[in-house]
Amino acid sequence: MKKLLLPILVIILSTFSFSQEVKKDDWIRVQSDDGEFSIELPSNYKYFYDEKGFYVGKDSNIYPLEQMNMFSAYLDDSSISFECYKGTKDALDAIKHLDDRGTKSKGESTSSTEIKRDENKIKQKIFQNENHFTVRQYLYSKTHLYILTTSSRAAETKTTMRFLNSLVFTPNTKNRQIIKDAIFFSKLVSYKIDLKEALDTPISTEKSPVVGSQAQPQTISNSFVISKNPLPTFTEEGRTFSEQGVVRLRIVFSKEGIVSGITILKSLKHGLLRQAIFAAIRIKFLPKLESGSPIDITKTLEYAFRIY
Repeated sequence: MKKLLLPILVIILSTFSFSQEVKKDDWIRVQSDDGEFSIELPSNYKYFYDEKGFYVGKDSNIYPLEQMNMFSAYLDDSSISFECYKGTKDALDAIKHLDDRGTKSKGESTSSTEIKRDENKIKQKIFQNENHFTVRQYLYSKTHLYILTTSSRAAETKTTMRFLNSLVFTPNTKNRQIIKDAIFFSKLVSYKIDLKEALDTPISTEKSPVVGSQAQPQTISNSFVISKNPLPTFTEEGRTFSEQGVVRLRIVFSKEGIVSGITILKSLKHGLLRQAIFAAIRIKFLPKLESGSPIDITKTLEYAFRIY
């Protein structure tokens, strides 16, 4: 097991930096190094980077998502995030396909539209039920793809609208302009996922939802709500060696709106553990509130890999 975890630990665990406390109206702009994408974020954002990335699949095909840049922030009970990868349009189509197949909570409805921004067509999906209102926007260029996500408990908020409306996207343009005072991705410091293993640890009697199954409905407005739960993709190596079963992870969902810690309770080989970990890292959620303030909570999730 140590040999299996070593490359994961080397790749995933990077330098952590604590953000200073900021005012609610304190936002900054970040920009991709090639200048094709920029957006505003609250200054208390968290940034995660991984060079190797992971895979997504559709119709028995799998596609790499490399150079993962993920930004997340929680402000005014609104969760905002965007992910950037080096990848193809086929990979983005696979993400949208997995979003459609993903775990849905009771009563969740989905609608799709196409919006136009700066001569660009952007695919948008809205996932909504009585506990959350989530918007996903999908963009791509010749070399990169981007996924923007906002979540709130009822409808759009000033925070989610400011985030989405601040987007500047100039794909495949030779005359891109570097935006003054924007911070390049490469100048940022990635936070650290606290990754541990505790194999064969007794499991709590609390029922653990299996990704891909019907999620338990959330009935309290201040409860912890998972608004987008990514599905992991089987690896080619896993299929070659007929590896299947369940990866079980104990996950810390922090009050800052990020997954801050993962404990491995049950593992699989041939890259499936890594696929599950990166599905967990990308979960979008609204933190649990106590007396109006967000708190950290821990949940156990299972990721099932089956060969049919």
